[in-house]
Amino acid sequence: MLTEKDFVLMSWNTYQEYINLLAQKINNFLQENKLTINFVVPILRGGAIPAISLAYQLNVFETYPIQLKHDYKNQSIIILENSIEHIDSTQKSPVILLVDGYHATGRTTYYVYDIIKEAFPSSKIIYVTLGRDVGYLENQRSFIFSHHAFVSNECNKIPKEQSEKEGMLVKYTLFPWEVLEDEIQNMNDELKYGG
Repeated sequence: MLTEKDFVLMSWNTYQEYINLLAQKINNFLQENKLTINFVVPILRGGAIPAISLAYQLNVFETYPIQLKHDYKNQSIIILENSIEHIDSTQKSPVILLVDGYHATGRTTYYVYDIIKEAFPSSKIIYVTLGRDVGYLENQRSFIFSHHAFVSNECNKIPKEQSEKEGMLVKYTLFPWEVLEDEIQNMNDELKYGG
């Protein structure tokens, strides 16, 4: 069972540095490829605040969140909110910025990717996340651009000593807006049911 000692709190200053880095990388890609983002899709909950921060910095005015709930006990994903259903689907090939807070296994991201592609088969998807697990750096879907601000070893895919030596976080990241007790409960449920 995880406890408080298994988490490290990210500061707001560090968060802003990561947002600035991601915005710069996205802007460079957009300029090099003469593209404009049509709308942002935050993956809720973790992607909400980073998505709004990036939308503001990138001057994108439309956001359409998708919220999923993992039912670890029954090994399923439940869609709680899919606001892209309300977008005018006459847009032939929108450029979409997909944002999450942390990419562990990618299961949630790829589920959302498939929802987007079903609604917009010709869409071009840019995917960014604050953190990404070292064991899952390869994308399982075709993004036109993908980037993350930091790498950690939350899923323990490499030995702890190796990840420490390479400067990776070996604890779970608690973002500045998250509630520690909620995150401990969620992670313990995931570990309990093998999510």
